[in-house]
Formats: sequence, C-alpha cells, structure tokens
Amino acid sequence: MVETAQGWQLRTDVMGDWLIVGVARDGHEPPFEPAWAESIWSLAVRHGKARLAVEFDEGLLLTSLLVGQLVRLHKRAHLGGGTLRMCGLSPENESILRMMGLTERFPNYPSPQAAMGGEVPNKPR
Repeated sequence: MVETAQGWQLRTDVMGDWLIVGVARDGHEPPFEPAWAESIWSLAVRHGKARLAVEFDEGLLLTSLLVGQLVRLHKRAHLGGGTLRMCGLSPENESILRMMGLTERFPNYPSPQAAMGGEVPNKPR
C-alpha cells in the first residue's frame, strides 16, 4: 500500500501495459478530499504506464470532489496517450456517475481483467 494523503491508501499492481490501482480509505477521515489524481498519475509515470484501471474499495462513496479527481486523472491519461477505466463500482457509485452524465466516460467493468480487455460492460436499463 502507498499512502497518498491523510485518510487514503493506494494498492498497485502492474499487469502487462496496465497499472491497476485500488483506492481505499485508511480508516481515518481526512479533513477534506485530497487531490489523489496526481498521486496516481505519479505512480503511473514511475511504472511507465499510461493505461490505468481504478478500483474503489467496497463502501467508498463517490463524492463530487472524487468524481472531479477521476475526470482530472482521465484527462492526464488521455493526454499521455493512455486510458482510464473503472472497475468494480458499487451500484450506488454507478448511480452517481449516471446522474452526472459520466457513464460513457467511466463505464463500470466487472474486474480489472475485463477493464484491461476492453470488454463492453453491461449497460443498466
């Protein structure tokens, strides 16, 4: 685990051309939502990977600030010639992205392997 800022931890794994990043709270409530997009991008650069699969731990709810961090990370990956894919989002987090009109940008893949393979995830009806 790599701690990114007060209250957050990242798990990383490299699979081929991809950096898999698990995002979790460390059990402490941060005083604000930290800008962890830069921390994730720094890890991607360190590993030489521009293809990212981000997986949130169970129970982590997307706030508007966290969604903003995802948009920022998506832009960094795109400008770096890569991509950002989400996997394992809870139904609540899928609903939040749907309400924000971001399901096309951040489709929910069932696993990091599915995200890496680019399989089209099931779309909610």
